[in-house]
Amino acid sequence: MDLLLEKLGIDWRLFIAQIINFLVLFFVLRKFLYKPVVIMLESRRKTIEKSLEDALKMEESVARMNAENEKKLQEIKKEAARILEEAAARAEKMHEEKMGLTRQDVQKIIEQGKVQLAEERQEVFRGVREEAATLITSALAIVLKDIPHEKISKALIEESLKKIK
Repeated sequence: MDLLLEKLGIDWRLFIAQIINFLVLFFVLRKFLYKPVVIMLESRRKTIEKSLEDALKMEESVARMNAENEKKLQEIKKEAARILEEAAARAEKMHEEKMGLTRQDVQKIIEQGKVQLAEERQEVFRGVREEAATLITSALAIVLKDIPHEKISKALIEESLKKIK
């Protein structure tokens, strides 16, 4: 075997020393470098996992808050629609009440006008009757002035006035 190693240009003593050096270096690196690096990587992995979990929780929280906000927005829209409907109903009711009051006022004015018209009509008829009575009295006085008896002329005047009324 020496011959084979020599043909390859390998010194077996040097080769064993290099293997021992490699193993010592491997164990030293493993103890002082590999473990801290592994611990650091494990810590980093845990930090990343925790950050991912926190991000998922935050995402769920944001989604839940968005759903709640959307629900509240829908409730607010429904409330606004209800308030608008109530306002429209109140406005319609007030309009109807005012129209009713206006109709009542118009009806009162018409009734007052009718009463006033009837009074004026009665007044005109009284004036016409009085004027007619005066004219008839004058006409009868002219016609009856030749009749000597006053009772007959007075009776004729009263009878004519009764017929006019």
